[in-house]
Amino acid sequence: MIRLKINLTKVDESAVFVGRNGARYLDLCVIENRNGPDQFGNDYMVTQDIGKDRRLRGERGPILGNGKTAVLGKRPENPSPAKQTKTYMNPPPPRAYDDEDISF
Repeated sequence: MIRLKINLTKVDESAVFVGRNGARYLDLCVIENRNGPDQFGNDYMVTQDIGKDRRLRGERGPILGNGKTAVLGKRPENPSPAKQTKTYMNPPPPRAYDDEDISF
């Protein structure tokens, strides 16, 4: 499981689109931190995907937040706040794909 925190005030509203069902959508990119976890233990950076045309023009999507890889498991019955720890695992290697392969 990857847990993300997104700062909604940084969303570029011009890249939000409406789907066939009338719902509003936002495409995101999750980028693995190259040098391992940052000072807060985050394994990933979350950016807004602004589309291929804008990327080709040299634009970059805003950084919206970060993420951590967490291991699912049973919690202790009575954990003390001082002893609570999070366990992280190595994320799977990134998949290589072309933007043209994405179905949306």
